[in-house]
Amino acid sequence: MAINNVMDVVDSILSLIQCIADIQRLDINISIGMVCRIIFFVIVIILRDLKSYPLSELIAQIVAWLVFHIYILYFEKEYFALGESKIFNRERRFKIMDTLQLIIGTTYLACTFGSSLEILALVFFSINLFCNCCELIYIQFIRKTHLNDYNKQGGYKEMYFGFLLGSVGVIIFLINSTFKYSKEISNSGSLGAAVYLTIIGEILVVIFSLFYFCRYEQDLCWASDWTKRILAILYGLNVGCFSIFYGFLTGVAALCYFLYLIFKKSEEPQDREKVPTS
Repeated sequence: MAINNVMDVVDSILSLIQCIADIQRLDINISIGMVCRIIFFVIVIILRDLKSYPLSELIAQIVAWLVFHIYILYFEKEYFALGESKIFNRERRFKIMDTLQLIIGTTYLACTFGSSLEILALVFFSINLFCNCCELIYIQFIRKTHLNDYNKQGGYKEMYFGFLLGSVGVIIFLINSTFKYSKEISNSGSLGAAVYLTIIGEILVVIFSLFYFCRYEQDLCWASDWTKRILAILYGLNVGCFSIFYGFLTGVAALCYFLYLIFKKSEEPQDREKVPTS
């Protein structure tokens, strides 16, 4: 996100601290980016008045977080599944992901800005988008030296516990919202249905993930390095926070399956009546 260019300043500071190895710096930098995203999520989603939350902003949020979701689960899979950290590829991919999110945020603000705060945010996002593009060009075409690749095993267990923490936090937030906006929810049947389906779906997500973790727990291992542990927890926490969006889809799927079972059961007596008796 926009705050993420703080990483470049931090990287310069970290390079001066001799006790921090070069192989730890990238994980620390990305971890700072994760913290920035958690703060952004809390400010924009958790502390936002849901009554003034427009659909266009919700769609922009979903797309931006989907990009981030794909980055963690697909592009960082090699690092957590095999332990292989190809620094050049990881650094470039993170910058590309950050740039895509900035493009989404800048485009949304450019189309909807109205207040002075939104104009200021648009300027801030635009400057950071320009800086990110320059950094990508520098990393890809100009910089001659890169840190050596390295191997760090494990991290999936920490990622799961981060995910569990984020998902449980989402459930608490949703339950709290039902009390906070109880009047609006009772007056709007569709809003109430959406909230309750999301809560049910989020609980199912936690239950399914717990079953998955227990089944494959023997195949997972802890990270061998403290920087990777922190990064894995923050990755999981961000994915867990993102689950507020697909918790609703899980709830809808559960409702459809429940209705299917009811429909199927109601047809059974009719089928028995049609069976000819000898």
